[in-house]
Amino acid sequence: MSRFVEGRVLLAALTFFGCEVSTASPWHVVRVGNESLGEIAVRTHVSVARLKAMNGLKDDVVRWQTGLLVPENDVTRALPVWEPPTPTPAPGWEACDAVEWVPSVDAPMTDRCAHRTCAGEACLCQPVEDEPEGEFQFGVATWKTELWPMEPTLRHARVDLDGDGKPESVVSVRYAVGNGIGLETWNHTVISKGRPVATFSSVDYGLSYVRQAKGCALMAVRVEDRRDQLRGWGLYWVARLHVLQGEAMRAVGPDVARRYTFRFADQRSASIEGLSQPVPWFSDRGAFVPQVSNAPTSCRSANVIFEDDDGKFDLGALGVYQRRGWHEEGAPAVLEYDEVLDGVTGAAMLEDYRAFGEARWTGRKATVCDSVVEGEPHTTLAFE
Repeated sequence: MSRFVEGRVLLAALTFFGCEVSTASPWHVVRVGNESLGEIAVRTHVSVARLKAMNGLKDDVVRWQTGLLVPENDVTRALPVWEPPTPTPAPGWEACDAVEWVPSVDAPMTDRCAHRTCAGEACLCQPVEDEPEGEFQFGVATWKTELWPMEPTLRHARVDLDGDGKPESVVSVRYAVGNGIGLETWNHTVISKGRPVATFSSVDYGLSYVRQAKGCALMAVRVEDRRDQLRGWGLYWVARLHVLQGEAMRAVGPDVARRYTFRFADQRSASIEGLSQPVPWFSDRGAFVPQVSNAPTSCRSANVIFEDDDGKFDLGALGVYQRRGWHEEGAPAVLEYDEVLDGVTGAAMLEDYRAFGEARWTGRKATVCDSVVEGEPHTTLAFE
């Protein structure tokens, strides 16, 4: 839609709502951040009274992440323009039915295991009651895993994740339940050709596989606070599909986000018991991709000097980066990033994805890119 047509539509809407809009000078729509009408008046050089008259405001309350009509001048032309987000249709994902769920059974205790659960060749050993770390075994391979001591749960799915017609194993351990809404956190290990190739975490895991042209994709879900220009600032369930490429899980396609509304809470609670069924949650109305970048991106690269398990990356001369919002007050200053991108596909990676057994001291190269998404600074990291 052209700017002229948009202007006619907006002016018509404002007139319909009884706004006194002067057409003596061109209009401009600026992006509203977390600020008062008085603060907007200062940065636009437009009086509060005129802002109220142009936008039909009865008080000083301005809705976050919207646009405000102002006169166009040298000052306002330099300010970020509000671009109404366009909803993207739900992705039309269909649950994959080519998944074999291996039954879990209690196995005899051993000298090392106070409780033992097996699903096929996968076994979970809890060495001591209420111990937060257990032992995971697949065939002859053994490694440590986090546990939810109250009720450790093991799931084993055999599913073709790379489209070659041969199933891989996804062995999953539930290690946390909480947040007051029964939010389940799962650790997953992907096993290909008899050995583990990747580990990652997701929430609300169950019937989480989506049909592909060949094989299935795993729909991994994370929960995050998100500023959404159309749906507001709140708690969002964010889903993304992942497939196996070589010996790495790769993200494919866009994020699909669903805000935690009363409607979604009812839908989720109806299917969270037992084996949850999250795929339909993201095919419902209200699930779309709202983020739009409206500024050039600048990038720079450096070798990773060190990284830790909390997502902090020391990039030497570029500084130390930590996920936005995780920096503790009083801690040494760091730079912040918003998401980690897959260096191969460009898609957002799982929150704490890593190749199985990957060393924390890596020396790999990171590319840092800065842009603006929905009027807010947005920084990404991608690794080669």
